Amino acid sequence: MRSFNRGARGQNALRQILAPVVKEIIEGESLNVRTDPVDIYKCWVNQMGSQNGEAGKLPYDVTPEQALNHGEVRTHLDASIRDVKAVTDKFLSAIVVQLTKSLTGCVSSPRY
Repeated sequence: MRSFNRGARGQNALRQILAPVVKEIIEGESLNVRTDPVDIYKCWVNQMGSQNGEAGKLPYDVTPEQALNHGEVRTHLDASIRDVKAVTDKFLSAIVVQLTKSLTGCVSSPRY
């Protein structure tokens, strides 16, 4: 099994299984996988500054705990976590479906 997975056949099979999922994710424009509260906070502060044209009253450098004190940051973090879970589920589903097909083929084919 190890030699199969490392060989060309294994790589080709993996490519066939995951290529549609990878393509869907790359083409999707709304995917948000930013999960660092400080990074989310800084983007939010920058966005607020660009919307009203002035420097915000909020500090730029904060700890993760301070960033999570803001509802907007928690909302974006929750959305990011949902997106990561959805992407993970797509990969897992593609793998499980293919594994189920492979196992069904092995069980139904008689061995002499």
